[in-house]
Amino acid sequence: MSEREQNLRVLVVDDSAYNRQTITTMLEDIDGVQVVGRAMDGKVALQKAFELEPDLITLDLEMPEMDGFAFLRLLMAKRPTPVLIISGYSARDNVFRALDLGALDFIAKPGLKIGPSILEIEQELRRKIAMVRRLQSVRLKRRADSVASQRRVTQSLTAVAKKP
Repeated sequence: MSEREQNLRVLVVDDSAYNRQTITTMLEDIDGVQVVGRAMDGKVALQKAFELEPDLITLDLEMPEMDGFAFLRLLMAKRPTPVLIISGYSARDNVFRALDLGALDFIAKPGLKIGPSILEIEQELRRKIAMVRRLQSVRLKRRADSVASQRRVTQSLTAVAKKP
């Protein structure tokens, strides 16, 4: 099994350098999680999502250039990817809007200010990563079953074609 198949590859998107680094550190402390890229706004994140093809994206909603809502809309239309929102912009309407646009789940940042309180989300982040891994396992099993099924059909067609 390749490293790509073993690790959950994550893109971290947040306009705060402190939050990007803190979230990256929390994620990389989880066995089998690899942060493959970081972005400070939705525009850069969209480019990196296509280039890096992560298994999961963590996303802040309030960012310059392109906010998280616009990013979600474009990402889900072009390259659907599991997205975990980590944002202080956690009013009920914003949570439901993000989920409606395709986000998998939402973690509210503990405070509106950038700072050490971001560490309070670590256990919740670990639980959400475990959920994403279970979903990824189901998706990989379905893909393997589909490939096996296609292989059987191809073998059957080949056998029929070889008969005189």
